[in-house]
Amino acid sequence: MLKPENMESLYNELLKVCTPQMFPGLTSFFHAIDDLRKKHRYINIAVLGQFKAGKSSFLNHLTGLDILPVGVTPVTNVVTILQYGNTQKITVHFLDRKIRNIRPGELPEYINEQINTNNHKQVEKVIIALPELAPFRGIRFIDTPGIGSLFKHNTEATFQFTPDTGLAIVAINPGNPLSENDLNLIRDLRTYTPRIYILLTKTDLYAAKDLDEIEKFIYNTLEQHFQISYTIFRYSVRKNAVPFKNEILKEVIRPMVSRQESVIHEINAYKIRSLARTCMSYLEASRQASLKARRQKNELQELIQRNRDNLDRQRRELQLIAQNHAGRTHEKLTDILLAYHESLSRLLKIEFTKDYKTWRGNLFVLSRRYEQWMARHLAREIRNIIDHTEKKWIRLLNDPRKHFEIYLENARKERRDKIQEVLHTTLREEPVKFSKPEIKKPDISVYWAFDTNIDLLWFLIPMFLFRKAFGRFFLKRIPDETEKNLYRTVSALTEIINREIFRMMDDTLTVLRNDLITAEKILSSGEDEAAVLEKKINILQELLGNQPEA
Repeated sequence: MLKPENMESLYNELLKVCTPQMFPGLTSFFHAIDDLRKKHRYINIAVLGQFKAGKSSFLNHLTGLDILPVGVTPVTNVVTILQYGNTQKITVHFLDRKIRNIRPGELPEYINEQINTNNHKQVEKVIIALPELAPFRGIRFIDTPGIGSLFKHNTEATFQFTPDTGLAIVAINPGNPLSENDLNLIRDLRTYTPRIYILLTKTDLYAAKDLDEIEKFIYNTLEQHFQISYTIFRYSVRKNAVPFKNEILKEVIRPMVSRQESVIHEINAYKIRSLARTCMSYLEASRQASLKARRQKNELQELIQRNRDNLDRQRRELQLIAQNHAGRTHEKLTDILLAYHESLSRLLKIEFTKDYKTWRGNLFVLSRRYEQWMARHLAREIRNIIDHTEKKWIRLLNDPRKHFEIYLENARKERRDKIQEVLHTTLREEPVKFSKPEIKKPDISVYWAFDTNIDLLWFLIPMFLFRKAFGRFFLKRIPDETEKNLYRTVSALTEIINREIFRMMDDTLTVLRNDLITAEKILSSGEDEAAVLEKKINILQELLGNQPEA
């Protein structure tokens, strides 16, 4: 293992020669290491694997809590973190960096696939702090979405979290032992964590003989793929549960709690070594690019230059995509919200008829009270409508989001394939993240009750004779006021959604530019720079020493 002083020297050198600015694809790697280097550090124990492998059930049973939702269909769709806290606190972190504290009963609204479908609430992660986790101070248990399900975003969320993993427990259902997704996950995890364990779940459903064969198959397959022997634990939350739990606690969890500082150093050193190797592969790709046959390198340079020249065209195409979706927003919102015009008008008429009976005063007083009453009730009811129809109007953002994601993937493919062909390397590509818009309360504006100044002549109007007539007049205005403010809400919501659509466009273009920066950095080295790049690689190799491969 690297000594602390050598680890610092290696990391400082990495910051010089392989910064996120130089290679944006390494950003998440640097962030994971920086988090470990902070004063208040946690060891992240992540439970990962196929959907319905029993990850949430395992964590509920291991911690002795019953807080993570489980079900017969894929449930967890957001990274969920369990950690110790002096008091119970559940915090939702959104992709737009906003934070919200919620009650335990609200948890499924944010992490349950059946409720927060396709993560339309745009949740990044949920942190659950509990006093009951005091025996695990310094440990964070991470429940991750299942990979390989029909929900692509679940798999993406899990793979995006892997750089933060300190210890990985890969849950495998004996009924589907070791899929290609499992192998890819373990291969990815090996880059970031020195500790990977295999958890064979739901063992109560299988005979001992069958479990022996399944375990042998998993063990041999992993050894064949990775030339390393992985420890396999059997687990069931139904049968023989306590011994299974005690074995995991004794062999895996408690040693990490008791040796927290040394384990953090071990994980940090491993990540830095792995980052150094990844950085060296990038530098080596740059060096190879400088030594490649001029024809091959020129072809790749021409492709990158075409990509650069195409940025203006791509910007225009993205603008057309945004404008196309934005152009339909107002019409679709009108269909959604104006459908409530009749029912809302009827509701307000009923409430007004009841409340008007208690009103007293001259015409001027009644007119102002009517305007205030309408503004207050319309604001409340339209806000309820916005909340009730959220799933409908949030879909107006899902379509452009998918459109931009497909555009980004198509734009990347040719360049990615060419880099693989010429440089025999695959560059890590940063995903584009879209946040959910913040919807403000509707702006309600009620016209004067009378188009003329008739209410200023209140002293000439005997209210005991005309009070009912004016009540009917106010009642008659309710549908018009309701329709006017629904249209105002449509316009306000249209502006918010369209602003988000164009922000998605900008984010997509930024990712395309960052891709080009990484590719151009690799290709920017001319043949005369090969020696400089080789010197940087040698410095990292010397600092890295004769460390075994991850």
